[in-house]
Amino acid sequence: MYKILIADDEGIVLDSLKFILEQNFGDNCQIEMVKSGRAVIEQARQFVPDIAIMDIQMPGINGIEAMKEVRTFNKSLVFIVISAYDKFSFAQEAINLGALDYITKPFAKETVVSAVENAMEIINRDRNKRSKDLLVWEKLQTVVPIIENGFINLVLFQDINSEEMERYCSLLDITARYGSIVTLEFGENGRGGGGRWIRQSDWHQCETAKQRFPDSRNH
Repeated sequence: MYKILIADDEGIVLDSLKFILEQNFGDNCQIEMVKSGRAVIEQARQFVPDIAIMDIQMPGINGIEAMKEVRTFNKSLVFIVISAYDKFSFAQEAINLGALDYITKPFAKETVVSAVENAMEIINRDRNKRSKDLLVWEKLQTVVPIIENGFINLVLFQDINSEEMERYCSLLDITARYGSIVTLEFGENGRGGGGRWIRQSDWHQCETAKQRFPDSRNH
């Protein structure tokens, strides 16, 4: 499903564009229509369209100004600009704001359909990328705690191998070369026991020491 916003101050243009979209994309599109730049900005927030097909010359806030405002809070909206003015300056400014296409009036049905199909391809690529990114992020949420446990286990209980430590630091995005870790182990009933203290040191040359407390209630 694609949300498409159509903006033009001429009712006949709105109806023509809606007819073309419904004829070629059917139920695959949800369409909203507005007649001013201010309404474009409002609908960009409320309707949150995927594609906006809009005229440059509209009463009040024109299409270019509306695009500038929408870009401040929606970077992914795909703009297709239509205009009765075949001016390079208009087209250039629209392209600079991220417009996918600049169509001059009167337009052919095939031109509109082709532009919308291109916009849908861009949206599909973006959706697929987001889906893959979410999948990777979900997997990382499962893997990272395991890596963290391996890192702590290596620092506390194993001989430190600089190459292996470098891998852990890279995976966990650890840039500090020094750090402190303190662990305390207590005996039964809170009395006796021992602790291992890793003093502040280079991660690759950590020193360990034992520190016992005769009575844990005092600590």
